[in-house]
Amino acid sequence: MSVSADSSMPKKLEHETYLGTDEKTFQYDDDLPSLPVPPLHQTMERYLRSVRPHVTPEEYETTRDVVTKFETGIGRELHQKLLSHAAAKRNWLEDWWLHHAYLTYREPLLPTMNTAGPHPLNSTLWKPSVEKAPTYGSLYLYGFLDFNLALREQRIKPHKSKDGKKMSMDQFRYVFNCSRIPGQDADSLSFSWKTNEEGECPLHLAVLCHGHIWTMYPWDHEGKPLRPPELEVQIRTSESRVMRWGQGPAWLPSPVTNGLLGQVKFILQNRDWEVPERDQHEEP
Repeated sequence: MSVSADSSMPKKLEHETYLGTDEKTFQYDDDLPSLPVPPLHQTMERYLRSVRPHVTPEEYETTRDVVTKFETGIGRELHQKLLSHAAAKRNWLEDWWLHHAYLTYREPLLPTMNTAGPHPLNSTLWKPSVEKAPTYGSLYLYGFLDFNLALREQRIKPHKSKDGKKMSMDQFRYVFNCSRIPGQDADSLSFSWKTNEEGECPLHLAVLCHGHIWTMYPWDHEGKPLRPPELEVQIRTSESRVMRWGQGPAWLPSPVTNGLLGQVKFILQNRDWEVPERDQHEEP
C-alpha cells in the first residue's frame, strides 16, 4: 500500500480507503461463487479478435476456418471435459496457472516476473544514499510489518468491484510466510501464514547481508512492530558485524552479480540433486 507524503491529504484517504473494522478481510471468500467457464463460442470469438490485428486478411480467413472446425469438432469434446473439471473446483484455472505460469518458470523471478505486493512508501521522495540505506530500510520494514499486522487482524477491507461485487482476498494469504522451494522440473510453495483467529505463525525476519544469514524478531512486548528508529538500530548493528566478519559462507560469486538474486538461474541450471554426504568434521 502506498501512502502519499502530502500532509494535506485527508486522513480518510490515508487509512480508511483500505483499512476498516466493519468487514473482515477474508470473511466473504468461502461464499464467493466458483470461477465460471466461458462458453466455447465466446472464447473462440475473443481469440479471433485478438488475432485479427496481427495477420493479413488471407491469414485471418484461414485462421477463422480452423477455429470453426475446432469449435464444431474436437473443441466440443474438450469443452465438456473442461466443464467436468470445473464442476469439482472452486477455481478451475488456479492450479494450472500456478504450475505452468509460475512454478515451472526457470528464469530468475526478478526482474523477469511481474512481482506485486504492498508498498509502504513512495521511494521517489528519497534521494539515493548508501549512508541512509539503514534509515530507508527501517521505514520500508516498518511499513511491511504494519501491513502484516493489519492483515493478521483482518483490518484490510475486502476488495470489491465498482458495482459492489465482492472479490477473493485469498492471494493476500501468500504475501508473508511464503517461500518458493526449488524443484527439478517444477518448484513448490511452502506457506505458514495465518490470521490471529486461525492461530500463530512465524513472525521473525530472515536477514541476509554479505553471505551472513540470521533472524531478527521485530515486534515489541505488545505484538506491535518496533518503531523505525528501533529497527534501524538492529539493521545498523547487523551491518557493523558484517563489516567486522567479512563475507560469510552463504556468499555466492557470480559472473553477472555478487548478489543472491543473481544466482537463481545459475543454481537452477547447475544444481546437483543428489544430497552430498555431511563432512565428518561438520557440526550437525
